[in-house]
Amino acid sequence: MYGCCGDNMSLTLENAGPFLTGVVLGVVLGYTVKRWGLGRQLASSVSHNMEEMRQSVRGEQHKLVLVVRMDLKMGKGKVAAQCCHAALSCYKKGLKMAPKSVSAWEAQGQPKIVLKCDGGLDELEQLEKAARALGLPTKIIHDAGRTQVKSGSETVLGIGPGPASLIDKVTDYLKLL
Repeated sequence: MYGCCGDNMSLTLENAGPFLTGVVLGVVLGYTVKRWGLGRQLASSVSHNMEEMRQSVRGEQHKLVLVVRMDLKMGKGKVAAQCCHAALSCYKKGLKMAPKSVSAWEAQGQPKIVLKCDGGLDELEQLEKAARALGLPTKIIHDAGRTQVKSGSETVLGIGPGPASLIDKVTDYLKLL
C-alpha cells in the first residue's frame, strides 16, 4: 500500500515516481495545448457546432416518414417491425447523406409519422423515386418472408430524416395510419 493513501499523507519513495510522472505529463500537455493553440481550436469548433445546431432547431422542422403498404394486410406487430427496420435504415443512410438534417431531427425530438399507402407497390416505388429526386434519404424494406408476407415483398418506405417541407412535397396527400 502506498504511503499517501492512508492516514500518513506524505510523499514516499514508493509513490514519488508516478507522482512526478503525472506532474511532468501535465506540464508538457499544458504547454503543447497552449503552444499550438489546440485549446482555442477545440473551443471554437465546439462553439461553431453548437451554434449550427441551435440554428437548425430554430429553423425548419425535420421529420422521418414511414409509408406502409396497406394492400399486404400485415398485422399490427408486423407493421411495427417493418417500420422499425425502415426507421433505422433511414437513420443510418441520413447520417451519411445529410448529417445536419439528422442532427436537427434529433434536436427536435425525432418526429416520426406513419402514413398509409393504398396504391400498392407502384405507388410506393413512385413515392421513393420522388423523394430521391429531392435528395432525401429513402429506404424500401423487403420482407424476409418468414411470417405473414411473401419473401422479398416491399412492405414499408422510409423517407428522411429531412426537412418537413421537402418530405411533404412527396407525401402530403397520404393519410395517417
